[in-house]
Amino acid sequence: MLKVYIEFMIKKESRDVFLALMPQLKQQALAQDVEGRQVAEGTDQPLLFVEEFYVKDMDHYSRIKAERLNEDSPLWKQLHDCIQGGAQKLHIWAFKPLD
Repeated sequence: MLKVYIEFMIKKESRDVFLALMPQLKQQALAQDVEGRQVAEGTDQPLLFVEEFYVKDMDHYSRIKAERLNEDSPLWKQLHDCIQGGAQKLHIWAFKPLD
């Protein structure tokens, strides 16, 4: 399994829009068959959000990453519009365990 982190900074004026999108984003994550999903907001950096979850393998990760960065997708476009810098500032990483 791989652990995926998705990090982004929401525009101050878009915080309410982002929070309203959260149920749809959660549903989409469940549809993508991820495990252990959590979303957190920075305490030292308000408006900085990190989503984390587990995926089966690199193929699964690559499909999710491509979908999340797809600016033609209505749901992900709404998220991109909330992010400072848009889709280019949606950072997505996968990590494999060392032990």
